[in-house]
Amino acid sequence: MQKLMYYDYEIFNDPEDLIKTIAPDTFVQKMTRHWTDYLGNVPNEALKQTWSLICQTFNNHIRNHEDPIKSKLWSTLSPCTGSGKTQSLILYFDLLSHLPNEEHPAVLIVTQLKDQCNSIMDQINELGVRDTAIAYHGDVKHDIPLTELENHPVVVITHSAYMKALDHLGFDGSFLRQTWAYFTAYQRNGHLIENIEGQYIKNPFDDSTQTSARRLIVIDEAINIVEQYMVTTDLLHNVNRIFPNELRDKFALELDEMKYIANWIEHINERRREGKLKDRNFVLKEGLGRVHREPNFRGMIKALRNVHAEVELIGKESVEMRAD
Repeated sequence: MQKLMYYDYEIFNDPEDLIKTIAPDTFVQKMTRHWTDYLGNVPNEALKQTWSLICQTFNNHIRNHEDPIKSKLWSTLSPCTGSGKTQSLILYFDLLSHLPNEEHPAVLIVTQLKDQCNSIMDQINELGVRDTAIAYHGDVKHDIPLTELENHPVVVITHSAYMKALDHLGFDGSFLRQTWAYFTAYQRNGHLIENIEGQYIKNPFDDSTQTSARRLIVIDEAINIVEQYMVTTDLLHNVNRIFPNELRDKFALELDEMKYIANWIEHINERRREGKLKDRNFVLKEGLGRVHREPNFRGMIKALRNVHAEVELIGKESVEMRAD
């Protein structure tokens, strides 16, 4: 029985392996040609070693996706500027376009800006043998339903969308399906079967689909995971004072924590005025999370978006207010 392949399987480590990854030597060869012919640059041995490392790192994560321990580990790649990190990413997933959807490992790419999302998507689709990538962000979310993402082997989103999707995980369950699930789900058309030669092929009599997780998440450029907010005691008391009554029960813990913080700040200021404190910097070591769950301030901010006083209370500087 002849294997039903779409394109060139020779670029993979083991064309007969169910989980296919790119052969590092082949990747370096193609990246060298891409670096020279497409980008007009001059390669060297240090760059080739970097490209090989990037390829091997992607391969390892794809293979270890179902390993209960290794799948939880992250790898950090920090080549010097101008070494082709993003272009390596683009070429790697361009090569994976040789695979049919049911054999594609599927990836979520996270980059900083919306324009970068579009650029990465366009280059992967331009260089690939078929279109496999889709970009999803604030400019297109009204035209592309979230349910469409699982049909594309490569999904590109922004840092902001990635962080917001993670923030919503584990909250009150108000979403029928969390945004994170839409970003990471991938629909493989049909099931693979093993033929008499030990080759995995698509079952020609099976029109069903199966949804599974993407095997790789790549974050292009470091995400700023520390968000800084400035508040005053007046601001904290004002939130409590004008907070909508219909939301008080839902966010009782959050209001209680804000009151605790305001009282703590006032206590510190009073001691400073009395000359009992000289250090200007303090860390609130107790207070937040004093009860059975962490306060959901981001959920409270979202609930306040329909309140007229929101801008006055929260401030435009909040990361939450930025478009994703």
